[in-house]
Order: sequence, then structure tokens, then C-alpha cells
Amino acid sequence: MYRAGLQRRRSTLDSRADLRLVHHLAVHRVSTVLDVGANRGQFAGELLRAGFPGRVVSFEAIPEVHRQLTQATAACGDRWHVAPCCALGDRTDEAWFHVTNNLVSSSLLVPNERSRAFGEALREREIIAVDLRRLDEMFVPDANTGAIFLKIDVQGAEPLVLEGAARLLPGVQGLLLEMTVAPLYDGQMLADELHALAMSLGFGLWDQRPVLRDPRTARLLQYDAVYFRTTAEAS
Repeated sequence: MYRAGLQRRRSTLDSRADLRLVHHLAVHRVSTVLDVGANRGQFAGELLRAGFPGRVVSFEAIPEVHRQLTQATAACGDRWHVAPCCALGDRTDEAWFHVTNNLVSSSLLVPNERSRAFGEALREREIIAVDLRRLDEMFVPDANTGAIFLKIDVQGAEPLVLEGAARLLPGVQGLLLEMTVAPLYDGQMLADELHALAMSLGFGLWDQRPVLRDPRTARLLQYDAVYFRTTAEAS
């Protein structure tokens, strides 16, 4: 199997990032996950299949993808809810949204030359007008919300979502941020600065998972970083 390029590994917290995240959520008593940049629900579906027992609320900006997401969650009842279709940012407004051919790389930011070098999948297909909303207006905690984990995967607009979540952040126990080490969008905040922002908000780094590599050089370009409150180290 090894000579054929295959590898067999036992499913453990060391080998599976989804199991680690579910374990971390349990350690920090997280009840609600806010899935910002949900696409078709890949992240939330993986989380629920890995055993997360709480509630997920997903947010998606592209209407055609939002419809698919809503259909995919229909059988989950109250455990997985889809918010109204909108992009999340730092204000309430209307904005232009850059839709790529693969859809998952779509963003409020404009793809740059490095992004376009990945081929047709990451090329801009169209620009659409979307409703832009603040997260702390779109989601209002109630008595059942409990501790919140905020996942943000919005292709470079992560700082805008954090700014628009300001009133929610006191109840946010953890974050997952997509970090970029080489810019793929115009004006994108890079990993070091975004890490410093997370730390300044009172979060400490708990885990990392590679997401995207340059197909020519294998250089890591994007990774997911998981943070939890430094003032609430779990026992």
C-alpha cells in the first residue's frame, strides 16, 4: 500500500482534524457553532458526522449555493439552521461579490494574479450584488445558545466579519479562521496580522490544518487556525 501511494492510519485525535475539533468544542462546552462562509455545508456536515451534539447556524452569500445548502440541511431539523442569504461584513449595506468558477473561492475581495494562476477553477465567473450584513445583527443569542464557536472562511474578508461580530464576541469561546500566507485577493490581511488580531481579542492558538498549496511548488498558501479563549483554559 505504501509503494502504491496509500497509507493506512487509525482514526485518532492526532490523525483527524474533525475529531480534534469536536473534542475541543466539548472541552470548552460549546453549544452553538456559527458557520460563516458555509458554501454547500461541507464544514458543518463534517462536524456533525464527527459527533458534535450541538447546533449549527450556517451563513452563505451566493443565492444558488444558498438554495443547495438549505436543501441539504432540511433533514437535520433544529440542529442545523441556514440564515437568510447574505454576505457578512463590517456594516449593513449592499456590496459586490466576486463569484469564482469553483464557487468556494468567491469573495467580497477581488482575486489577484496569484489566485488566477490556479487555472479556471479560481477565475472570476461573475460579479453579483449581495446584501451585506453584520453578524451581530443576523444572529442574536437566546437562552439556549450557550458558548459560541465562530468559524469564518470567507476568502480574505475574515477581519470584516470579526468587526461586524463585535457585540457577539464576549460570548464567543473559540474561532476558526482561514489564514493565508501569500495574498490571493487584493487587500487581503495575511496570516501573521490576522493571528495578531485574534490574540488581541483574547484568543490563543489551539490547532492548525493545511488547506491549500501551490500546485507548482507545494508551498502552503492557506491553512485553518483554531483558537480558544486564553482566559478560560479548560481542565
